[in-house]
Amino acid sequence: MERIFSQLFWLFAVLLLVSGVHAEAEQSTDPMPPASVEQAPHPCTSDGYSSWLDKTHNWMSKTVCGPSRWVDGFFVGPNDVYSDQPGTQVRVIGASRFQEHDGDNRELKVRARVELPNAQERLSLMFRNDDDTSDELRNDLDSRPEEVGENNTGYRAALRWMVNMPERMDVDLDAGVRSELTTFVRARYRYVKPIGNTLATFRFTEKVYWEDPDGFGANSLFEIDRPFTDRSTIRFASEWEKSEEFNELKRDWYFNQSASVYFRLGRQSGIGASVGFDGFTRPVSTIQTVRTSVRFRRNIWRPWFFYEVEPYVFWPREENYKGVSGIVLRLELQAGLLYD
Repeated sequence: MERIFSQLFWLFAVLLLVSGVHAEAEQSTDPMPPASVEQAPHPCTSDGYSSWLDKTHNWMSKTVCGPSRWVDGFFVGPNDVYSDQPGTQVRVIGASRFQEHDGDNRELKVRARVELPNAQERLSLMFRNDDDTSDELRNDLDSRPEEVGENNTGYRAALRWMVNMPERMDVDLDAGVRSELTTFVRARYRYVKPIGNTLATFRFTEKVYWEDPDGFGANSLFEIDRPFTDRSTIRFASEWEKSEEFNELKRDWYFNQSASVYFRLGRQSGIGASVGFDGFTRPVSTIQTVRTSVRFRRNIWRPWFFYEVEPYVFWPREENYKGVSGIVLRLELQAGLLYD
């Protein structure tokens, strides 16, 4: 127990240190919008820079597809490129993980979406350079730092159709190929609604999929977001998944419960802290892993370049819930275009 409290102490000491250093340097009177993210700058503007590096980046953006757009939020998971925002985007994320008793691991993730502007319906081509299906299904802001570098094989490419839906709802359908030329189909429905007269927002996401050769599955995600100051937001998430693959392994339902809080430190940086656990309901309902992490993200140098520092601690069941600590360092480059 002393080991657990010691690890938590150092984890949150890092949070306080980082927030203390940057909060004073980045004081801003701009109120934070009632959401966990702040809008990033437009990616295709030169911002007065004219170096060969900026010209190269602008060329990349134009080559990727047409007019440009950033992701719609500051804190984003690697799959946020799969959102329903119109336009084309490429994200390249390099990460290194340093963990006690486990050496270090590295990974390079590429996420791309290419709009098809001449198609009659809203069609996009999607690509990713790994085949981690759990990463595609779960909450995009659900950080699993202990898994960095463990799923670097395979690929996944798909054609996405965005269905026109009423306000507060969206539906998209994916069909494509993955590693070893196997196929998959996935449908996603999302519904967002304010909770009464409060500032809280409820979001429900349902994903139904079929993958060769694993079969069918369904993933349900329930989220509640609420700003509790003009510079911070808290999020509660409950995820449940059932599939033919889990049934064959006699695991029944997979569950993941988490709580996260996001702090805006200034125009260019923010901190997200989370705690959660996941597991299966069979053969007995058991928590497999408890985890907590602090994620510091900052936009530096150019509007399209980011770095992240994420110290973490997790307690896996296979280690008798003995705490394991580590840290993940990330660099991210973004390029994208928006249709007028």
